[in-house]
Amino acid sequence: MTSDIINGGYKFLLGFFIFLNCVQLWKDKTVKGVRISPFICFALGSLWDLYYYPHLNQWVSLMGACHIVVWNIIWVILALYYTRRNRFQR
Repeated sequence: MTSDIINGGYKFLLGFFIFLNCVQLWKDKTVKGVRISPFICFALGSLWDLYYYPHLNQWVSLMGACHIVVWNIIWVILALYYTRRNRFQR
């Protein structure tokens, strides 16, 4: 149970940092210096955690993984939106 709490706490911390990236992307309204494809892969990997953690009975980790999934998907949507929007404004 201790490992679940530690892992879940780590997942929540990661989700917070992804949230900060979402806020910065929303403020900047542009994507520069990063490729979107790895972030799509991270978002898909975080979706796997939603399936995997319940099978391990790691409920705190599952809640942290939900936090990561939400912010990963929001970041990808924002990045795709601003990349596409900025491409057509040129």
